[in-house]
Amino acid sequence: MAQFNQLIGTIGVVAFLSACASTTPPAVDLGTTPPDVTLAADSLAFDAVGTVSFAASWNAATDDETPAASIVYELWIVAGATTTAFDELAEVKAGTRLATGANLLATDVTSITTNNNLAAGTAYLVNILAKDAADNEDVYEPQVLTTETVNNAVTFDPTVAALMDRAPAQAGCRGCHTAGGAIPVFFEANGTTFDLTTAAQEVSALVIPGNYSASTFYRRIAGTVGSRMPPVGNYMSAEEVESIRIWIADGAPLN
Repeated sequence: MAQFNQLIGTIGVVAFLSACASTTPPAVDLGTTPPDVTLAADSLAFDAVGTVSFAASWNAATDDETPAASIVYELWIVAGATTTAFDELAEVKAGTRLATGANLLATDVTSITTNNNLAAGTAYLVNILAKDAADNEDVYEPQVLTTETVNNAVTFDPTVAALMDRAPAQAGCRGCHTAGGAIPVFFEANGTTFDLTTAAQEVSALVIPGNYSASTFYRRIAGTVGSRMPPVGNYMSAEEVESIRIWIADGAPLN
């Protein structure tokens, strides 16, 4: 009888385990269809193009299984200007994936500013690769990007230095960025003598040569981030701000 009861108990355990196994949810099928880029395919656009940098933006793709916030984007580039040579997945993946453009998440619009030692005055093909949770991939329509040409039209001394060596009422830095005053320091302790050497060193720390859109010096003067400089008095004119932009786009030479 004991052996019979043991046998019945064993059968019951096996049945119970089998029942549990049968309730295990099936694996989620993420599908084999890549993200749909149809409506966003031609949305890739550029802004703030410098000699070695640019900002890119594009509309998000959609996917039947992967939430929009989980679609991964990669920014790919290759030298050239014939878009038909960069509009297939294999062609795009044979190019160069910009490190700062990989693994981007999008909501409605995604953007990136990149500085990857591009060559000045050069045409590039740029494309976006969209990838869903199952690693299905598709690409957008490529666009041609041409970086700015270095022309050295603006120099630090005298052009940029002269714009800084003015009182705030004339949209300059004099009287504020002085030893013992606001940082960075451009003037000697008397507040009126412009220290060209020190100013050049200080400005260098606020500038990414070739990439004005990411340079604090330009962004504060242009008012694109934070409080626009100078905080009192007048702002630089559009033409003066453009001079700063050209100087940085040309590599911010401290000549």
